[in-house]
Amino acid sequence: MPDLTALEFTPFRGDDALLNMLGTLTMARFDLGVVLRLVTNASTANAAGFVHGGAFSAVTDVAMFEVAKAHFGTCVTISQDMQFLRATKPGSVLQAVARAKRLGRRMAFCTADVFEGAACLAAANAVFAKVGS
Repeated sequence: MPDLTALEFTPFRGDDALLNMLGTLTMARFDLGVVLRLVTNASTANAAGFVHGGAFSAVTDVAMFEVAKAHFGTCVTISQDMQFLRATKPGSVLQAVARAKRLGRRMAFCTADVFEGAACLAAANAVFAKVGS
């Protein structure tokens, strides 16, 4: 994991309505990938009062997409799998650390881990396909 204290976070693009609903989002790039930092809000709560798994899935998908997009330009997610390791409550600060495992000519294999402080709460893997020629 990169030293998150050394990264410069800037506001994330505001064109993603789902992520905007989940909370305040900032992004930083590092040599091998990106970090999306999400300050969750009450809208992320599931019926049990924890941050919904869909919020984890959304933030990891977008973080890994940003890694693939930096390589290809336009691309789409073709598969994603998630492992939920620990629960957290709304109001928590989640940091999705995404990086490429393999970048090909038309496909990118990416991974992301979601942290709250030093605790890993979730892990994801995804495959992205380049769109167009």
